[in-house]
Amino acid sequence: MINTIKNKKFVCPVCGYSELDEEPWDKELNPSWGICPSCGTHFGNYDFATTKEEITARHDILRQQWISQGMIWDKGSSEPPTNWNPREQLKNIPKQFLSPNENY
Repeated sequence: MINTIKNKKFVCPVCGYSELDEEPWDKELNPSWGICPSCGTHFGNYDFATTKEEITARHDILRQQWISQGMIWDKGSSEPPTNWNPREQLKNIPKQFLSPNENY
């Protein structure tokens, strides 16, 4: 889905990066096919599923993998923004994308 609202930004449901130009998944469960520059999630590929519940479960798995691997920006391919704090970034994830036991 192309961002038709100028300057609107979206949040990565995996890592909380809040500067995505496109919504990762739209309401009809169509992926953007974009890649989060923070965690590297390729929406529609790494998180492919057919129901909202499956997508959310996949995001939980991807989030835990990213955290356990040290929350590395762009999988080490580029430098993070100045003063980037991945722990603070996780707080951007909307509650509907988190498991009941997750709290950032």
